[in-house]
Amino acid sequence: MNGETPSVLSAPAVLSTAAQTTSSVGTYAITVSGAVSGNYAITFRSGSLVISKATPVVTWGTPADITYGPALSGAQLNASASTAGSFSYAPAAGARLNAGAGQTLFAAFTPSDLLNYNPVTLTRSLTVLRAPLAITADGKSKLVGAALPVLTATYVGFVNGENEAVLSSPVTLTTTALASSPAGTYPILASGAVGANYSISFVPGQLFVGKLTPTGTWPTPANLTYGSALSGTQLNATASVPGSFSYTPAAGTRLNAGAGYELLAKFTPSDPATYTSITLTQALTVARAALTIAADNQTNVFGNALPTLTATYSGFVNGETAAVLTTPASLATTAQGNSPAGNYPITVSGATADNYALTFSPGTLVITKATPVVTWGNPADIGYGTALSTSQLNATASRPGSFTSPWPGPWLPTTSSTSRPAC
Repeated sequence: MNGETPSVLSAPAVLSTAAQTTSSVGTYAITVSGAVSGNYAITFRSGSLVISKATPVVTWGTPADITYGPALSGAQLNASASTAGSFSYAPAAGARLNAGAGQTLFAAFTPSDLLNYNPVTLTRSLTVLRAPLAITADGKSKLVGAALPVLTATYVGFVNGENEAVLSSPVTLTTTALASSPAGTYPILASGAVGANYSISFVPGQLFVGKLTPTGTWPTPANLTYGSALSGTQLNATASVPGSFSYTPAAGTRLNAGAGYELLAKFTPSDPATYTSITLTQALTVARAALTIAADNQTNVFGNALPTLTATYSGFVNGETAAVLTTPASLATTAQGNSPAGNYPITVSGATADNYALTFSPGTLVITKATPVVTWGNPADIGYGTALSTSQLNATASRPGSFTSPWPGPWLPTTSSTSRPAC
């Protein structure tokens, strides 16, 4: 009273309680004592201290968006508290959420000391993004005129073991090609698929319509002989559809002799939009042409120098001559310049030619007898009764030998002119 305050007390009041900072929840007495005043009759009345449960500080960051497929884990369910205890979550760890925004996560914290701490409940919002799913139209092929193939697609991105059965709308596959479409490449389009948990992208494919392949037939050509040109006898391929052939080597080509020549026939169809070109091959052997080299027969008179040996060629083709021989013919005989009269062989050998099969035919050298030169001057006239003598019988010859007379005796008949040979 009188506007006085506790400062007029000669001894201040003393307040105390049994509660401590760590005391558990409960009600504790607050006592007062010790106050003294000369002007006041002091009465002490006790009070009470009520300690209630604390609310823990719980921290839980906003979880980042996740993509459909992975389960909830500690990456999202990661709340923490200022005191010991345990958390429970809904949905729980391991749950797989469908795609969607604003999905609520619940976290319930239960403190270990329930006497002194209150449980805490928190919520957070989580967005589950759709998983990417690529649907690719598979590439297909067919031939001109054939039925369209069944169109299919390949899926990349399904999670959790799912497949196209989870799509609320299946994929639609289309192409602009028809069974009768010409050869070419046509698009295959994918569209229409819907999946609540998937963000779908479509990748087009291609349908390849191929040309038909004609059937080509080419009989094995008979062997050709050098000198003959390639012709329809060898270049006679046929095809199952209209078109034309070109050949390599071309008709009219004259090939050298040899085995294993490759002939090429390229077929170009009249309808190139429907049919493809084809190439055929065949092997051809070109046989050597027959060539006979015959030694020419020769005649020589005994004692004369041997004649030059020559030969006749039968079988050259394409206007060729002995100049094409890689090795010329060799001609030889056993006869010598002084060989006696008689027949001697002339042989041919040694000639070679890439394009000819050679046959050698021998000839004959005939050495005839020589006729000596006989000189006999015309003798002077003699009278009857005169015997013939060396004055008349005095012929000479160019070769050694002897003379004889066909007359039986030494007397000649009386005539104006008598001829008597010397033999």
